Amino acid sequence: MASNLSIKSGETALFYGNAKPALPEQPSSDSTLAEQQQFLRLNISPETVALLPIKELNEVLNVSTEQITPMPYMSPWIMGTHNWQGNILWLIDLGYLIGLQPLGQKISASSYTAAILQFRFPNSNQAVGVVVNQVGNIERLNINSIQPPSLAPENKELAKLLQGYWLKSEQELLAVLKPDAIVQAISQPKN
Repeated sequence: MASNLSIKSGETALFYGNAKPALPEQPSSDSTLAEQQQFLRLNISPETVALLPIKELNEVLNVSTEQITPMPYMSPWIMGTHNWQGNILWLIDLGYLIGLQPLGQKISASSYTAAILQFRFPNSNQAVGVVVNQVGNIERLNINSIQPPSLAPENKELAKLLQGYWLKSEQELLAVLKPDAIVQAISQPKN
């Protein structure tokens, strides 16, 4: 049974079931509001934490391994498909896509967490489930504080998906992902 987490633009917290969302913070000016965006924190691995813009996400859900249909002869980062709202949802192992060890080899789990990423093609509206180790809180940040990716990144696969980095604190640097770059990366076969 899949349990769902709702994500709605403008809310500052994820919520389960009938729980009430947190009240949004009140910005000090209209220009600050325009520069502020909400991002969902994704723990891809214990060492790799990334952010995805909330406006590009539809839902976060836990999918039982029994509800994932493996697909033969597909790219290795494709975990399989899942019946989501009567449609086929492709589940992508984001860690494996960026060159990390596949989730199935790292943890023995009865379910996985997937952030449902919405994207549009000219004649259709598609969704893909980006599977991660764990989904965290929503971070609100000024988009002008995102630093460009370095010229010589350690992980070249991750660098292809980056908008940049956000220094949350002196101890925490978070990768900010571009959803369209994820879609482009999964559209290309991997050798």
